[in-house]
Amino acid sequence: MTFAVNTIVLSFSDRLAVSISGRVPYRGPKSAESGVDDPPVSRTTLTTLVGHKVRGFDLLSPRELVLDFGDGGSITLLDDSDTYESYLINTGDREIIV
Repeated sequence: MTFAVNTIVLSFSDRLAVSISGRVPYRGPKSAESGVDDPPVSRTTLTTLVGHKVRGFDLLSPRELVLDFGDGGSITLLDDSDTYESYLINTGDREIIV
């Protein structure tokens, strides 16, 4: 997990990363704190998910993708801007811009 001025980058492996530019609701593992981060971030409990593996995902709507960490933790990727990119998924071979 990396934080830049206007981006949060989640690295899941050498070939899979998600760069988030918009709001990111999340819930920490085992009923830990939940919140909504909106870059730029100065403080966050999103780091409680570091080291946990994604166990599944759910597409709640065309603009809402939830990554489930299986222990109560989750991150919601929102397409919450009609003007700018909200997040980018980089698979190494291609980029998916949402």
